[in-house]
Amino acid sequence: MSASIIAEDLVKSYGADQKVRALDGLSLTVEEGTVLSLLGPNGSGKTTTVRILATLLRPDSGRASVAGIDVLKHPQKVREVIGLSGQYAAVDETLTGWDNLTMFGRLYHLSSRGAKARADELLEMFSLTDVVIDRGHVIAKGTADSLKKEVGGERLEISVPAENLAQTRQLVESLTRSTATEDFQMHRISVAAPGGTATLVEALRQLDTAGIHPLDIALKRPSLDDVFLALTGHSAEESEDDQKVAAGRSKRGKR
Repeated sequence: MSASIIAEDLVKSYGADQKVRALDGLSLTVEEGTVLSLLGPNGSGKTTTVRILATLLRPDSGRASVAGIDVLKHPQKVREVIGLSGQYAAVDETLTGWDNLTMFGRLYHLSSRGAKARADELLEMFSLTDVVIDRGHVIAKGTADSLKKEVGGERLEISVPAENLAQTRQLVESLTRSTATEDFQMHRISVAAPGGTATLVEALRQLDTAGIHPLDIALKRPSLDDVFLALTGHSAEESEDDQKVAAGRSKRGKR
C-alpha cells in the first residue's frame, strides 16, 4: 500500500521573534486507506499541520507530499486532488445547500448539468434533501462551544459532499475538540445534523459505498499503533507542562 501523506522534519514557528514553535521536526507517514485524527489542545500544531499539507501555509523547513505530489514545489497540483473541510465551512449562507453544491461543482470544472446532477445525488446520499433545499439561515443562541455543538455538525455535513463533487482522491478533515472529544471515547465521531444525529464514520462509509474514494476506508478502533503522541517532536511527558500534546504518526515509531 502506498503512502498518501508524507511529512519529513516539518518546522514552523510564529511570532516576531519566532519563539513560538508550533511544529518542531514533525515527521509522519499516512498510508492510503487510513483515517487519521490529530488530537490535542490549542497550540499543539494540529491546524498548522493541516494547513501545510493543504498548501495554505509554508513551513520554515522540512518537506511534505500529498498523493505523491510535493506540497511546496507543486501546490496547485496538490489542490486539484484534495479537499479541505473545516468546522466552519466556506459556504455562501445566502444560497441553499443545493445552490452551494452546484457552485462547488462548477468550481471543480463540472458542466452545469453535471454539477446539478451531482448535487442532487449527494443531497440524497446524506439525507439532506428535505433539510437544505429551503433558503434560510441557521439561527442559534448560546456560548461559542454550545453553538459549535448545535450547528457545527450541520455545516460539516454540507461541506463534506461539497468537497467531493469532483471525485477528489484525498479528503483532509479538521474537527474541533468540542465536536470530537466525547464520542471519540466510544470509538466514533458524531456530528449533529438537522432532524437527527449521524456519525462521521457512517458518512465515510457512505462515500465509500457510493464509489467516492478520497480514501479507501478501513475503520478500526484507535490503539497505540494508530495514535502517536508528540506531534511537535516532544514526548507526552515533556509536553505536559506547556500543553503541547497531540496525536499523529511520528518518526519515533510505535509504542
